[in-house]
Amino acid sequence: MVSPWVLALALFAGACHAHRIVGGSPTTVEQYPSIVQVEMKNIWTELWSQGCAGTILTSKMIMSAAHCFDGQLFDPKLRRIRAGATFRNHGGMVVYVEHAYNHPSYGANGFDGDISLIKLLSALVYSPAVQRTSIAPQDTVIPDNLPVIHAGWGATSQGGPPSEVLLDVPIYTINNQLCRERYASLQNRPAVTENMICAGILDVGGKDACQGDSGGPMYYGNITIGVVSWGEGCANATFPGVSVAVHRYVDWIIANKTSKLCFQFTLGKNLFLLSFGLLVSFSVLATVHSHRIVGGSPTTIEQYPSIVQVERLNTGTGTWSQSCAATILTARSVLSAAHCFDGASYQPSHRRIRTGATFRNTGGSIVYVQYSLNHPSYNVASRYDGDICLVSLITPIDYSEVAQRTSIPPQGASIPDNLPVVHAGWGTTEQGGTPSEVLLDVPIFTINNDICRERYEQLPNRPPITKNMICAGILDVGGKDACQGDSGGPLYYGNITIGVVSWGEGCANATYPGISTSVPSYTQWIVDNTL
Repeated sequence: MVSPWVLALALFAGACHAHRIVGGSPTTVEQYPSIVQVEMKNIWTELWSQGCAGTILTSKMIMSAAHCFDGQLFDPKLRRIRAGATFRNHGGMVVYVEHAYNHPSYGANGFDGDISLIKLLSALVYSPAVQRTSIAPQDTVIPDNLPVIHAGWGATSQGGPPSEVLLDVPIYTINNQLCRERYASLQNRPAVTENMICAGILDVGGKDACQGDSGGPMYYGNITIGVVSWGEGCANATFPGVSVAVHRYVDWIIANKTSKLCFQFTLGKNLFLLSFGLLVSFSVLATVHSHRIVGGSPTTIEQYPSIVQVERLNTGTGTWSQSCAATILTARSVLSAAHCFDGASYQPSHRRIRTGATFRNTGGSIVYVQYSLNHPSYNVASRYDGDICLVSLITPIDYSEVAQRTSIPPQGASIPDNLPVVHAGWGTTEQGGTPSEVLLDVPIFTINNDICRERYEQLPNRPPITKNMICAGILDVGGKDACQGDSGGPLYYGNITIGVVSWGEGCANATYPGISTSVPSYTQWIVDNTL
């Protein structure tokens, strides 16, 4: 191609082209459940055909490229969305467009602001093939050489026919200044701005998006960090493909959203992926307690759709009751604390999971435990190091607005001090009190591991604070924490589960913070063992 990509429609003149996948491989929509096809109606033949792509933000809103919803002949009635389909123009579910909101800056400076929010006439139905994406917060730093992925139904070569099956292709982000200098060497080309992300295989080429993938996602894990926009040809070695940098428009997206969005955050330059009987005897640990929420506020499961209740069967009375919590990794696997699935009388048949419920022991859906896999380093002697567990379910969780998978950090991700995080759960509101009947959340901050370790070393017979743990609370103030009954539940940063509630000295202690298992210490083990 000689000119930049734009939507390949009759309303666009010249040799400009939108993006499709070059150098990729066949995949399925279950691997990328947030991607959708944007179909366009030919006003002369009245036939519908996929011409762009988009990403699910909420059940009623899609994110795409502005140039896919622009032009003299554009009418919302001439666009519809196909979700949950691996094959082009076939399968899944179809919903129609009510309105398209192009960014107000679009059209003023080439492809700057080439982003659009698409409101749907009816709601998408979530399933394993239909899921909302996550986006980074406003002005996140996207590092160079980040491994990212394009997915779409575009042509596999410049000017070729579209792919009939969903394709994906791995590439890398490219330094913006270098990309800008490359494009500046061409005449009459749009400027590469700070609102764009360049990506490809620089000076090699062969992998890219191409005609027809405009509006589709650039993924880092399951985070949509870019919206496919334009480029010089397809898979050009010298001139990388260009996507809209989503993080430059997050405030605008939030201001125009119609329901809760799902966010992923960065820690410095570490972007987060997904992209899945009796508790342990406390006599060994003296007054160390499992966690529940102290100092929190009532919330709803819609705000934390990845949290679930772990219910335990009382074999004496035959009744079930919530005793721990967990987080959804996949439809068949949840993440919890090892000590919630351990003990002399423990059996998998004595645990079940309640999803999608705001209230304790009522509502939502019930799924039973098939087996649990505690981390091999966990045992009483380890004293809570490795206190993490993968729980396999007999039947899959049905995804919905109130049952969604979480995201986790990559292996070895650094969790900074003073990071604002959140505990959520159904635990007691004070040490030794009764459990909360409604889901609670409480904002706290991560605490320097060395300081935390030194504090706990002052106490006799307490477990050591290791590098595999995260301390969090309000240091030297207290009053906010998890407490008895929230063990296994998430420590959230945004909607990323960075910790699994584990143990602590009392509840909401000003001197001794609560302790969670650090998920990035175990990500590779999770990936290797999750269904």
